[in-house]
Amino acid sequence: MYISKAIITNFKTVLGSLELDFSDKITLLTGENGSGKSNILDAILFALGAHDERQEGTAIELICTDYDNNKRMANFCEVTLFFENNRPNESITVSRQLRVPKSGNIYSIYKLNGNRSTLSEILELLDKYGIEPDGYNTIKQGEISTRMNESAESRRELIEKISGVSKFDPKISEAEAKINDAKNTLKQVELLIEEGKNRLKDLEKEKDRTLKYRELESKINYQKALKLKNIINQIDLKIDGYNTDITDKNKVLERFRKKLLKHTGKLDDIKKKINEELKTRNKIEQKKMEMTGASRVEIKNLEDIKQRIFVVREKISDLKKKINVYETKSKKDLIKEKKKLKKKYTRSIEEDKENKEMSKDLQAEILKLEDDLPGLEEEYQSLLRARESIENDIEEYEESKDSIDERRRKWAQKTEILRNKKEDMEKRVNEIRTKVNSINNNIKRLKRSKSRINKEQTRIKKFLEDSRKNVRTLLPQIQELEFKLSDLNERRNDWEVGLKKSQPRYSTPVLKIQEARDSNEITGIIGTILELIIDIDRNYALAIEIAGGNKLQSIVSENFESMKKIIEYIEQNDIGQISFYPLNIIEEWKGNKPPEDEKIIGKVIDFIKYDSKYKNVFSNLFKDTLIVKDLQTAKKYHQFRCVTTEGKMIEQNGEVITMGHFDSRFLLINEFYRRKILEINKIISDMESRLDKLRGQINSLTKERQEKDNRRAEIIKEIGKISGREIELNNLKKESEPLLSKLNPQFLQIQDDLKEAITNYENLNSELGLVIEKIQDLSNEKLKIKNEIEETEYGDIENRIKQKKDQLQAVRRKILDSEKQRLKYSSKINQIDNKIEFFDDQIRETQNQINEKDVVKKELLEEKQKLTEKINKQKEKFQEIDFEIQKINEKLNDLQKERSEIIQDKEVITLEMDKIKSEKNEIQTLKSKFEERRRNLKEKIEEFGVTIEKDQKIDVARVNKEIEKLQVEISMLGPVDPSAPEKYVGEKNKINALSKKRELCEKEMVTASEMYRELYRQKKRKFRNTLERLNDNLRFIFNKLHPRGSIKLIPDSDDPLTGGIDIRVNMGSGVVSSTRSLSGGQNSVCTASLIFAIQSLSEKGLWYLLDEIDAHLDNVHSEALGKLLEDLSEENQYIITTPKKSYLRKYAKRIYSLENIDGFTKMVCIKREDYN
Repeated sequence: MYISKAIITNFKTVLGSLELDFSDKITLLTGENGSGKSNILDAILFALGAHDERQEGTAIELICTDYDNNKRMANFCEVTLFFENNRPNESITVSRQLRVPKSGNIYSIYKLNGNRSTLSEILELLDKYGIEPDGYNTIKQGEISTRMNESAESRRELIEKISGVSKFDPKISEAEAKINDAKNTLKQVELLIEEGKNRLKDLEKEKDRTLKYRELESKINYQKALKLKNIINQIDLKIDGYNTDITDKNKVLERFRKKLLKHTGKLDDIKKKINEELKTRNKIEQKKMEMTGASRVEIKNLEDIKQRIFVVREKISDLKKKINVYETKSKKDLIKEKKKLKKKYTRSIEEDKENKEMSKDLQAEILKLEDDLPGLEEEYQSLLRARESIENDIEEYEESKDSIDERRRKWAQKTEILRNKKEDMEKRVNEIRTKVNSINNNIKRLKRSKSRINKEQTRIKKFLEDSRKNVRTLLPQIQELEFKLSDLNERRNDWEVGLKKSQPRYSTPVLKIQEARDSNEITGIIGTILELIIDIDRNYALAIEIAGGNKLQSIVSENFESMKKIIEYIEQNDIGQISFYPLNIIEEWKGNKPPEDEKIIGKVIDFIKYDSKYKNVFSNLFKDTLIVKDLQTAKKYHQFRCVTTEGKMIEQNGEVITMGHFDSRFLLINEFYRRKILEINKIISDMESRLDKLRGQINSLTKERQEKDNRRAEIIKEIGKISGREIELNNLKKESEPLLSKLNPQFLQIQDDLKEAITNYENLNSELGLVIEKIQDLSNEKLKIKNEIEETEYGDIENRIKQKKDQLQAVRRKILDSEKQRLKYSSKINQIDNKIEFFDDQIRETQNQINEKDVVKKELLEEKQKLTEKINKQKEKFQEIDFEIQKINEKLNDLQKERSEIIQDKEVITLEMDKIKSEKNEIQTLKSKFEERRRNLKEKIEEFGVTIEKDQKIDVARVNKEIEKLQVEISMLGPVDPSAPEKYVGEKNKINALSKKRELCEKEMVTASEMYRELYRQKKRKFRNTLERLNDNLRFIFNKLHPRGSIKLIPDSDDPLTGGIDIRVNMGSGVVSSTRSLSGGQNSVCTASLIFAIQSLSEKGLWYLLDEIDAHLDNVHSEALGKLLEDLSEENQYIITTPKKSYLRKYAKRIYSLENIDGFTKMVCIKREDYN
């Protein structure tokens, strides 16, 4: 598995994307210091999640940044690696993206083959191919000079790692744990055997008394059974009597049943007859219903006809009313109106005749007057000529007046225009002057505002610079805390998963019983004592578990009886030994009050939380056991059982039990995880508080910066506006001043023109007044001539002619109006005639409709008569059918009467039978009670476990005396333990089981000890073999690089697994006393030899990152290094950086030359033969 390609985006000095194709042999990255060579290797390690101690900054500094301008060039960086294998379809793509959005939070995203993944999943997959990002396959910059100075213990740990001996550690630890478990168990078992033997002596005496008690109790039970047998014999006699009574009752019931059968037969016959009559009646009723349906149709038709006749009559009535309206009202009104119009027409004709006569008279008078006019013509013409001359003069003066008035009007207009122009000009000049003054004031005000805003901008700029420095100081702290928090959260999650998965390690018998309980094979189990613990004081978890020991897995049962059943199940299935606490019989331990001593922490039971109903269980388990601070305190209070906080147990007999290596089975399994979670939660809480505080500062600064930035943007806009406004005002000022200079001469010219116009207007006014006076004089003279003309006779005749002509014209208009009016009258008369004709047509049409309706009415009346006759015939048929139905109903009533009599007789018989059945049931109930009592008595006899002869004679008095005698003997025994024999057997079995367990523990301890020694021997042997192989490879590689010397790894103690590994170096002039005395080049040769020797132990082909491995090598050693890498690259891939134009170029299959341009890394791919 090798790296075929890497795509690097915005990582450190790489701006944008950089794509590198790697050879599966040797790829060389060259360039001057600072060109970004190491950043390429850092990018590969970044994608694989490797931790880089050389990275002094925070994760945010991995994103490409322009440090000259203090500007981050992107908000994310990403590296994608492509891994290839020689086998087809076995390629892997790994990528990691670091994103910093505006919120400031850092998000690290891993992807595997394009899908979202986690670092642990990626490392787990790469581990299958031997890829380890932080292993010896990576040599970072500067490490080549420090590897030789590692401690001997570090080198030993490294060899342990590469040799794989760590796989023995779990098994060795397991063997040690088994040895310790066996020792602890052996001590406890021996203690339990001793306690069991002491209890067995007491139980043997109690067992003998209990057996005697059972013997006497058996005899008493036999006598009691005899008494019960006597009672049973008496009950049997009563039951026989009841059986006889029941047989008699059954015979009577049988007679009644036969009688009921006869009645049932008769009822069936009657039922048949009734059904036949009902069928006949149903047929007749069906026929009646059919006829009824037809009749209803006919009746409905009759009703429809009646309704239609009614409708026709109503229609005829409406039509007649309509004719009446036409004849009486509408037509008469029209005839009256027609007569009125004819009268008006006639009167108009008569008025026309009168007007025509008057017209003829007026024409004659006008002709007569016109004949008188010629004699007066000469005088009239003379006056007319004088009037015409005056009128011509007046006309000339009028024209002159109009001309003067037109000129005057024009000068008035011009004066008004000039006056308006002068006012506009004055207004405009004043506006311009006001505007210039306003512009000057605004310019001054803008300059003051600009000065004030510039000062504010300077303050904001200084604040932004200071806050930027503060943010840059705080951001690395926040990023560092976030990364640490992320790691801590992952660790906490691991501990929480461990806590969920952790389970108490119960013994096999207890686990089997729990399985049986969970599958409901057995009942009555409350749980183990451990399951009843709600919580403990975690500070004393170790002491509580030591004090409880294996008893923590003891089972608490609901009562003694359920415990017995569980024990039977255990014995049947050969499960093994288990301790029980029956809840109903165990008594509370009345302990002693602990002494008052500051070194006594308290009773164990006081540090356990449990349900109060289990107090007796816990008090019996822990009794007076105390938790003390040390052994000396325990010795002082030896009358108490004590346990120290370190887990040492001191029994009351003085025995001290120390656990050595304690492997928790119960409480401490969970406690270990809880303690870790609490510790890590405290650290996380502190970090989150610090992080919240820093974020608060950042948010505060960011918010204030935002406000200041907004204000600065506003200020810039305001300055722009002010500057623009200032320029605009200056331009307006420049425009206004020339305009003002130009307007002043124009204003003076307008003033002169206005004076001239006013003068001309006044002159024309004077001239116009003279003309008007002349016109007035001529008009007076014309009026005088007009009066003279009117005073002549010619004028009078002319006026009279005119008057007559006017009268004639008026008469003619009257005649014309009269003709028009007559035309209207004639039109209206025609309209009325048309309406009268329409009404006559309507009357005729309505009369025809009435005639048609009369015909329809006649037809409907005939149809009505027919239907009425038909319905009457149907009524006669209905009467005949009803008569037949009545006869059938009478017959049915007779049958129903007979049926009712039979049913009544049957009910009487049924009542008698019910009465006999009730009596029989009472007898059977009494019999059942006695039978139940007999069964109960027999069950009691069976419980006594005795057998009595069937015909045995019983003397009750003698039996009672025997019972009294046996009861006296039992009372003399006193109280006994009913379960003493079973306890004795159980205790004996328990001691036997403990003896077997002791033998088993001894065998387990021997087996575990042998296993421990064998595993340690194998581990040591594998370590030595790896060391020998490593020395062989080291010697071979060292001689390739430096033929004149030697190098070897040597353990510094007899047991290589407990000491360190030293390096013995001879560079050709003797063994050096210390590796620190080697030169840089010698150190590099030794380090490179050791690195390649370690790498050569890998069984899989790997890739290696070597950063400036030849930095301290001269040309000879560089050449040797190149040849060595060429040989090694047949199995492995090497990606090497070097600042030199080194000899390595001859052996590289691909070379990249890197340059730093403007602070960013640029790359050129070069063929090996072109490199120089």
